[in-house]
Amino acid sequence: MKWRLKHLPSVPLALAVLLTTSLSPGCSQESSPSAGASIDAEGAANPEALVEEAQTMLGNGRPWRAAQVMQRYLEKTSDPSPRRRLLAARAEAGWNHWTAVGEVLKDVPGLDSLAQGLGLYLRARSRDAAGEADAAAQAYGRFLETAPAERYSEKKAAARLLRGLALLRAGQKEQGESVLAEVSGAMGPAALWVDLLKAEALAQTGAPAAARQAASRYSSGLPGLRARRAQIEAQRGAGHLGSARELAREGYAWAQTDATRAEFKRIEGQLALKQGDQAAGREAFRRAIALNGAGPHGQEAAALLREAGDMSAADHLASARVYAGMGVNEKAATDFRAWLDADMGTPSKRKSVRFELVLESLGDDPAARKMRASALSRQGPTEKAAQIYRTLAREQRGTTDGASALYFAGDAYQQGGNADAARPLFRQLVDQYPEERRWKRLAMMRLAGLAFLEGNYGEAASTWDRYRQQHPDGPLALQSTYWAARARAKQGDAEAAERLFRKVRRMDRDSYYALKAGEQVGESFWMDAVDRLLEAGFPDVASAEAGRVMERAGSSRTAQYALAEALVEQGYTRRAIRIGLQLQSGEATDPRLLRIRYPYPYRDMIRAEAEEHDLPSNVAPALIRQESMFKARITSPVGARGLMQIMPTTGARLAQEKGVESWDPAYLYQPEINAHLGIGYLAENLDVNDGSLPATFSAYNAGPHQVEQWRAFPEFEADQELFTERIPFRETRDYVKKITRNRAIYEGLYADSTSAE
Repeated sequence: MKWRLKHLPSVPLALAVLLTTSLSPGCSQESSPSAGASIDAEGAANPEALVEEAQTMLGNGRPWRAAQVMQRYLEKTSDPSPRRRLLAARAEAGWNHWTAVGEVLKDVPGLDSLAQGLGLYLRARSRDAAGEADAAAQAYGRFLETAPAERYSEKKAAARLLRGLALLRAGQKEQGESVLAEVSGAMGPAALWVDLLKAEALAQTGAPAAARQAASRYSSGLPGLRARRAQIEAQRGAGHLGSARELAREGYAWAQTDATRAEFKRIEGQLALKQGDQAAGREAFRRAIALNGAGPHGQEAAALLREAGDMSAADHLASARVYAGMGVNEKAATDFRAWLDADMGTPSKRKSVRFELVLESLGDDPAARKMRASALSRQGPTEKAAQIYRTLAREQRGTTDGASALYFAGDAYQQGGNADAARPLFRQLVDQYPEERRWKRLAMMRLAGLAFLEGNYGEAASTWDRYRQQHPDGPLALQSTYWAARARAKQGDAEAAERLFRKVRRMDRDSYYALKAGEQVGESFWMDAVDRLLEAGFPDVASAEAGRVMERAGSSRTAQYALAEALVEQGYTRRAIRIGLQLQSGEATDPRLLRIRYPYPYRDMIRAEAEEHDLPSNVAPALIRQESMFKARITSPVGARGLMQIMPTTGARLAQEKGVESWDPAYLYQPEINAHLGIGYLAENLDVNDGSLPATFSAYNAGPHQVEQWRAFPEFEADQELFTERIPFRETRDYVKKITRNRAIYEGLYADSTSAE
């Protein structure tokens, strides 16, 4: 892997107004995927129809698709006009494909006058991304001279900053610093980010003293982190590997989180390898993995270990644990076996590794038998799993472990369709373990659910009522109240049912059960007759500035509302949602607050993708709100990426299925591409699951193979709400309920809105 310090493309909130398109210099992509978009017959016969289609897609926030359409147009047109080539460049720039922008605009005449200079700006950005600092600085200068301020005020402000940085990278230090001093003067408190960007630009020129001077004032938080990165890069660029390595060690000691410590260890390892110190480099990579696991720095450290070749047994074990954390089980198993074959470690450690690999039984250990039974339940031999659990229940009678084993024995029987065997075990648990509140409560809910499924609504209502009486503040009180109401309704007692449904809505007005209760009594999810509630690229710096602004914002509700709405507008939805949750704090629900808590960025693009894939309305934003809170450049601890949290391996498969060429996992950070793949995947699962949204959401969370088994539950055909309650995994069950609730909120807030606001 080529040495690099991560460019973290982001801008402060104050810069966000200036820098309205995203991707920093040095982060260009070298190839473009094919969208596989269908072009109608009119487009094939009339290239201008392709132009109209591309313009529509751009207007809907779908630049990636527009770029593919314009590629078709350019292929069909022997001498496209400068205006058409500019349209193609705008589309490519919209998803930060700056290499293609440069190719499209190559030798285009009259860029100075085309769209009043927009072509100059895009050409400058493309040259900046290609590392042509001098050419980029000149192009930015021409744009600043010719473009009208009234039309391009934001882009001109961005161009001043980018020109100053390009001049520094081109070696014109005095002129670059002069330009940046002017930019800083207009930035107010956010000028600190200009200092850090300046330090990073100087670092790329191998000027350690200048980089250190530019960043010397910053020693804490993200500014301190970026300052240290810049100083390490400057020393490395100047060939001072020993000094850079020492700075990496200092950064490790300075870091406050394991993720940041892992980053500095990974950097130290790269520097050690460059110095020829293989042993120290590998040790640093293994330490980074120990700190960050399958996180981004752990994954990169593991890749560097593998790239270095001649892996030791310790290297294989570290790599195995990263693969296991990522869910790449076959490769994890290969590395685990390599470690075991080397005959390393103590007997205890080898036993632990074998357990991770599932190579051999762990004998009569109760924990091992319980895990084996759990695996059997998931894989299908439920009778065998139930037998193991029943044996454990007898051996551990009278203990918490015995109660849990009894519950899981009943669960295994029920999962295998043997309700007659499950029911007495649940009753035994309720009768014999009155002090084991957790397992007793769960068993009561199972007994009630079985009775409801079999049409014994009186027994079901009685069991749910008993739960509510015995555990009025229990974790399932809301659920039991709702289902008691459902049972009363099935019995024909409409008055009692309505009374309980309304009680559910009073207990937690924003819950999944409040939504479902509202549907039962014919009222909107949101009470009180409310019909519809609810450009240079440095995003991480912008995020940090947003945090700084949040810390300094006034505590009044007026100030907090204004800040949250500004954050939503700028795309910092996660921070806005956190403010919204603080503002809620017992206050009555109102549409303004709900739009903060449930924002809808990328609205036109998401709706267009959903319509193209025949996905029901507001399913996609409901899921994205839960997966990423609409943050495009986000990576989960196990490596899932982007808006819809797609794993790179899944993304590669989906891209191949959809005909996306030249795949790069980094495309998952592009909102449009991520949504294109994720929404398509959702739609496919919806079709496979016969239109069942609970099953579709479950498949997205737990995997289609799990849902394929769960569909055999009688609840799947009988009642989708009951099927939701029957989902075996609590995390998945809660996930389905949250997305169902989210969808209702988005329906209420945005159903009548046809475009982004």
